[in-house]
Formats: sequence, structure tokens, C-alpha cells
Amino acid sequence: MEDRTCKKCGHVFEKPFYLKRHLQRKKPCSTASEETQKTHTCDHCGHGFSEASLLAQHMISCDKLSKMTEEIEDLRSKLALLTKPSEDIQEPGRAAAVHLSSKTIITTTVTETRSLDIAFLPWDGPEPSCIVITTEQIIQAFKENPVLQEYASLHHDQMVDPKTAPDYIVELFMDLIKRGHEAPEARNIHLNPNRSDQVRIHMRSGSWEVHELSSVSRTLLESVARVIKQMALRENALSMYTKEALVWANLHYGAEPTKYAKAMQKPLAAHLMNMIPRGNQALS
Repeated sequence: MEDRTCKKCGHVFEKPFYLKRHLQRKKPCSTASEETQKTHTCDHCGHGFSEASLLAQHMISCDKLSKMTEEIEDLRSKLALLTKPSEDIQEPGRAAAVHLSSKTIITTTVTETRSLDIAFLPWDGPEPSCIVITTEQIIQAFKENPVLQEYASLHHDQMVDPKTAPDYIVELFMDLIKRGHEAPEARNIHLNPNRSDQVRIHMRSGSWEVHELSSVSRTLLESVARVIKQMALRENALSMYTKEALVWANLHYGAEPTKYAKAMQKPLAAHLMNMIPRGNQALS
């Protein structure tokens, strides 16, 4: 049998592929001797430190994650019980989408009616349609994106660590948003060419309404977070490693949504700029 044990930290992986990903990650693992020196342990996440001062600094940020740890254990229990989808569960390959909540309705500053050849998915449609992300798109994201592969191979304490997780979570959200907007008809939002602090969103009425970028961006990120949670809990086609990565990403975002919205402000604006219709898709 092929060796599946990391010779540096001693961690045993389920498959040789996961060991390979573990060895190729950017942040090196700790040696067994280094682990034995970490005598100061965090009561919330179990992370060890060699000095009490380092533990005290860690506790400032980790204290709020104690409730998240309890929630993840509850979610793991639910995952274990899910052997088949129920009537209201998305089947593999079908779209998971989110309603635009009444709590996130944004005040319209300008309304413009445009005629387009493409039947865009309405942002405020009767069916969940703010953004659509399929099971296959999530599978491909973790298969094709090396950053997400590395994220899924992290140890539990690293997924919990608020210093390690943010870059991975930003990458996950942005990757899924881009995949959700791949189809021409799914591009129901783009940056206002005349104002970099505004976006245009396609409404059920057929008009393109102009809204503030900050408010609509937050709505979009919250929608993606709900899709991530739904897929993690209900989609049997995803691996347990992918599901755990999705669950933790959702919990981290939910704990500090303003922080993550700020971190994704520039990459999201750049993406929405690329979404501006051009050529045959231009607004008339």
C-alpha cells in the first residue's frame, strides 16, 4: 500500500492525492518535535502555542469562533445523516439559487429600460435568481483552482484560524461568482460604465436599474454564502472535504461579513466591469 503519512507532521491522509496536495501547499506543516513544544492550548479550537503570550494573542480572535465550532459539529452530524435528497433538496447538477430578500431591497437611484437580444435572468425574479451556481460548477472550482484544492486539504485548525482562512474564502467566493456569471443570460449585473460606484441590475420588468455598488455587492455575497451553505448540507455529489471547506467558508463569512465584503470590493468591482455588455450584447 502506498504511504499516505506526512513524514514531517505525521498526519495520515485518506488518499495519496491528498497527501500530495498537503506537501505542495504554501504554508508548511509543523514537525512532530515542534508540536510537542506547543504546551499552551486554545480551549476553543485546540491550536497549540509554545508561549503563553502567543496563546493570549490568539484567544482575542478565536473566542468568537467557539460557537462556530459547536455549529460545525452539529452540521457534521447532519451531513452524516444525509443519505438521499428529500423533496425540497436540489438534485446533483441542478441549480441552487437564492431569493433577493426583502431585507436587502436597495433604493433605486435611476431606472433605465433597455432592449437586449439575450433573455437575462431577472435579479428580482419570482424564482430564486440573484445568482445561480450549480453542483457541477462547485465541483469544477475545487478541481481546477489550485488555491481551493489547497484550502480543502488544510487541517481543521487551519480552516478555523481567522488568520489563515480569509484569502481562501475570498478566492472561493470570487471563483463561484465568476462561474455563476459564465452564461450570457446569467449576467444580470454589471458595473455602470458612467459611475464606478454604481451597478446596473436586470429586473423582472425588463428594465436595467442603477443601484449603489456597495449595497448590491453585499446582497450578491450574501446570496453566494447561502448557496454555499445549501450545497454543503444537501448536495451528496460533493466530497466530504469539499463540503467541510464550504461549511467553514460560510461560517467565517457569516461571522465577519463586513470584513469579507471589504476584502472582495476591488476584485468584485473588476469582475463587474468585465461584465459590461459589449458588441452584439451592448445596451441599445
